[in-house]
Amino acid sequence: MNISAFLVYCAVMAITPGPNNLMCLYLGAKGGFRRFIRFFCGSMTGLFVKCALCGLLNVLLAEKIPVVVPYLKWLGALYMLYLAFGMVRSGLKKEEDETGGGEGTFRSGILLQVLNVKSWVAALSIFSVYVIPFTTAVSAIVLSAFTFTFFCAVASTLWCGFGTAIRKLYRRFRLPLSIIFALTLVYCAWSAVK
Repeated sequence: MNISAFLVYCAVMAITPGPNNLMCLYLGAKGGFRRFIRFFCGSMTGLFVKCALCGLLNVLLAEKIPVVVPYLKWLGALYMLYLAFGMVRSGLKKEEDETGGGEGTFRSGILLQVLNVKSWVAALSIFSVYVIPFTTAVSAIVLSAFTFTFFCAVASTLWCGFGTAIRKLYRRFRLPLSIIFALTLVYCAWSAVK
C-alpha cells in the first residue's frame, strides 16, 4: 500500500470544497463553533460509518453502487437545494428571530453524509485503489476509515474556523452572504447531477 499517496488523496479530498465543508463554513459564519459542533459530530459519525462499510463491503458495493449512484446523486442534489433554501431563509431573518434551525443538528450532519456523493466517491476510491488491492484485514480497513475521517474532521474544523472569522461580516451582510453560500450549494447540487 502506498501510504503517502493515500494520505495525499485523503488530504485533498478532505480540504476541497464540497457540501460538508460549505455547510461548516456557513455554520461557522452563522453561529461559530457552538452552532457547528452538533452538525460536525453527526457528519463525522456518518462519514466514518460510510467509510467502514465501503471498506468492509467493497466487493458488494463495487457491484451495487453503480446502480444506486444515479438515485443517490439526485437525492443528494435535492438535499443540497433544501440546505441552500434554508441558508437564504436564514439570511432573511433578523438574528434575534432565529431559533436553533435544522441545519446544524446531529441528524442533518448524518443525512448530509448519507447523501453526499463526493464522500461516497472518495470512500469507494480509497478502498478500491489504496487499501483492498493490498490488504483485506479488518484492522487496515478500520484504520483507513478512521484516517480519512480524521482528515475530514480537521478540514471541517478549518472551514468552520474561516466561517467564524468572517462572522462579523456575515452579521453585517447576512442576506448577500447567505445567498452566496446557498449558490455554492446549488452549484454542488448541479455538478452532482450533470
